[in-house]
Amino acid sequence: MLGSGLIERGSAGVYFLNDGTVTTIMGIAGDYIRIGDATTTGHSLSSEDDLLVTNDLEVDGVAYLDGGCTVDAGATDAGIYTTGGWRGLYLQRTGDDNAGFRIKIHLNSASPAAGDTLVSMMGTGKDDAAATQEYGDFRIMIEDETAAGGHSGKMEWHNFLNGGDNTAMTLSAAGILSVDETGVGAAAQVDLFDDYDDALMLKMGVQERNHDLLVEMGVFSQKEDGRYMMNIQPMTRLLAGGIYQNRAMIDRLERELAEIKRG
Repeated sequence: MLGSGLIERGSAGVYFLNDGTVTTIMGIAGDYIRIGDATTTGHSLSSEDDLLVTNDLEVDGVAYLDGGCTVDAGATDAGIYTTGGWRGLYLQRTGDDNAGFRIKIHLNSASPAAGDTLVSMMGTGKDDAAATQEYGDFRIMIEDETAAGGHSGKMEWHNFLNGGDNTAMTLSAAGILSVDETGVGAAAQVDLFDDYDDALMLKMGVQERNHDLLVEMGVFSQKEDGRYMMNIQPMTRLLAGGIYQNRAMIDRLERELAEIKRG
């Protein structure tokens, strides 16, 4: 019996072991260790190596979570706070291969529908009256929830315009880009190759082997070894857009010539 008798030494209780380097709290095999008595495990703790803290836990140093980590904030936001400028959440994948770091967010809805928002990355800040306001957000959404290969997604970029939410840009599952070019609150489809200046830029990029320009336009991408690779879909759209643009110019020229003849 130790102290007040709440801690026992023996196979039927809790005891401490010290090997000169580390002190270990040992419990009964198959029973988890609990600090406090406000609740019991909600995650099937079942080992003397498991620990439940039934209320708040404060760590004033660094917390090392070397296994899987599950955070359940209930119906509130889970917060990460820092006082450093340009500091926040840093994620690093330690595998030494070419697989990228993945951030996966899942919406567990029993009745998914077109228009549902799966994830929103929102930016908020103060206004000049010290009130917290939303200034914009990026969303990944459901465009079609049909099962068996029919499901489709889309993306939306929202900016607050004069105090109201404005869908500034959307990208459909088929790759159709719509932009609110005039700031009226309604995004309209724009073509990737919709201006003669675009054609001149592409021509300059090809003739002068300006790879960086083509990378900025999305036609090329640069690999880690410095080589350039053509992106087939953007190039196809550019070529198709060029054909449409040339046809539009021919049609306009025909109309102008016809007017000249009539004059």
